[in-house]
Amino acid sequence: MRVTITPAAAAYAARELKRRPELDRTLTVEAFLVAGCCSPNLPPEVRLGPPPEGGFRAVTVPLAGPAVAAADGAATAPATDAQPDMATVEVYLDPLVEDFVRDWYGEADREQAERAVLCIDLVRYGDREELTVRPWPPRPGTAPAS
Repeated sequence: MRVTITPAAAAYAARELKRRPELDRTLTVEAFLVAGCCSPNLPPEVRLGPPPEGGFRAVTVPLAGPAVAAADGAATAPATDAQPDMATVEVYLDPLVEDFVRDWYGEADREQAERAVLCIDLVRYGDREELTVRPWPPRPGTAPAS
């Protein structure tokens, strides 16, 4: 699975993380637990800051330019030098998120699950802004920009 961030979400993350240096330029994508079991029907939570505990896998994602980071952390396109101090962000993925994606596609569509792009996007609720994963579950190929 690959990870990307839309331009709107990247601008929001860069602005908020610059304002809060104690978060060490990190985002966490964490799965929800519903009624004692995991549900792939609910998108994972995306929040500023590192994960609460170990087991999460870090992926370096460029905040500038149309780049997609592979799950091994290698970016497929370089970030620009416009904001060298905020050119990338570390995104910590909950292992349950990847399990959800594999389960969603099933063994027959394993290749699609591997090509899935987890896209971090920004949603606005009136004056409030929030990071989210959209679409959920992620689809193979290039994620749409917003």
